[in-house]
Amino acid sequence: MMQGLVLDYTAPLYGRAAEIIKVRPLEPGWIKQALSLNYIEAVEAYSVWGGVPRYWELAKTYQNQEEACKELVLDRDGILHNEPMRLLLDDMRGASQPHSLLSLIANGSNRLSEIAGRLGKPATSLTRPLANLIELGYIKRDHPFGESPRSSKKTIYRLKDPFLLFWYRVVLPNHSLLEQDLIDAVYAESQNNFKAQAAEIWEEMARKSTAHINIANIRWKPGRRWWGHGRDGKNMEIDIIAESLNNEFLLFGEVKWEWEEKTNIKATISKLKKSIANFPKQTDKKIIMAVSVRMDAELKNLAENILVSLGLTPSQAINVFYKQITFQNGLPFPVKIPEMKLNEVSIDAMEEKNLDEYKTPSELYKELGI
Repeated sequence: MMQGLVLDYTAPLYGRAAEIIKVRPLEPGWIKQALSLNYIEAVEAYSVWGGVPRYWELAKTYQNQEEACKELVLDRDGILHNEPMRLLLDDMRGASQPHSLLSLIANGSNRLSEIAGRLGKPATSLTRPLANLIELGYIKRDHPFGESPRSSKKTIYRLKDPFLLFWYRVVLPNHSLLEQDLIDAVYAESQNNFKAQAAEIWEEMARKSTAHINIANIRWKPGRRWWGHGRDGKNMEIDIIAESLNNEFLLFGEVKWEWEEKTNIKATISKLKKSIANFPKQTDKKIIMAVSVRMDAELKNLAENILVSLGLTPSQAINVFYKQITFQNGLPFPVKIPEMKLNEVSIDAMEEKNLDEYKTPSELYKELGI
C-alpha cells in the first residue's frame, strides 16, 4: 500500500514522506527458537515460512510442518492461501503484472530476456516493475562473484522471499486440484519441491554465513555464487566463493543438503578441487576449501559439547581430522563392523546370561592365562 500511495514515483504523495522505516524479515536463526525446532527442522521451516514472524506465529499452533502447510496454505480456506495476491494488492497499484513476473521467476525464467519473451513485452518495459519488486524485497538481482552488478551481462533475477517461492512453485501450479480439496495429494506430490527448496535456502544461508563465522581462523566477506564458462569452455557453477577481509585469501565452497550418509565427502572435495582448477579467473590469493553439509542435530550437539571440553572449535577439529588423513594416508582410526561374537557376549553380559563364575580371582587369572 505504501508503495502505491507514497513510494512509487508516479504516486501523488511521492517525495512527501518525512521518514521511511523499512521492516525487514528476521534472520533464519530466530525461527529455531520461535518454533522450538532442531537445526534441520529450522531450515525446513524457514524454507517455507521465510522470515515473517506472523507466519511463524500461525505455524506454531499446529503439531508439525505438514499440518501447518496443509491447513494454512494448501487449504483453499486457509488464511495464507491467497497471501501473495493480498500482498501485491496492498503494496502495488496493480497485482496482475507483478504476479506474472513472480510466477515466471519462481519457475525458472531468470533472465530479463526470458521474462520479456514469455510475457510478450519489450524488456525495457519491465525495468520499473522489476525495480519495484526488488525494493519491496520480493525478488533480488544476482550476479556471479567478481562481476559488477551494473555491468555484468550474467545478471539473473531470483525470488528473495521463501514463502513466495513456495507459493508460486506449489500452490499456484496446483490451483485447480486444491479447489477440489485434493490437499493430501498435492502435498504428497510436492515432496520433491519441498526438498529442492530446502536445499536452495540452505545454500543461500551458507553463503550469508561466511561473513559471520571464522573458517580456517580467517574472517570473510559474504559469499556469492559463481557461474559461467570454465577454462575448458564448459558451463560450470561454484556454490560459494568469498574473499577474506584482508584480501589475501579466497574461499571456495560446496554446499550439500542431503543426509550425511548420502553425501560422499571424498567425491565432493574432489569435485571442488576440479572446479577450482577450472575456475577461469586467475588469482595469486591463497585458496581455502570448505564443504557445508547437513548433519543430524543430536549428533552435532553431542560432538560439539565434547569439542568444547577439549578446547576445540568444529573447524579446528575438522582441520585436525584432515591433517591426520594426510599423515596416515587413510582414516586415522579403524572403521569396521564389530564381530558378531563380541556383540553376543556384550548382550549376554548386559542381560546377565551365559556367564562363567569363578570362586577366587586366581581361578579367573588361570582361565585367562595370566
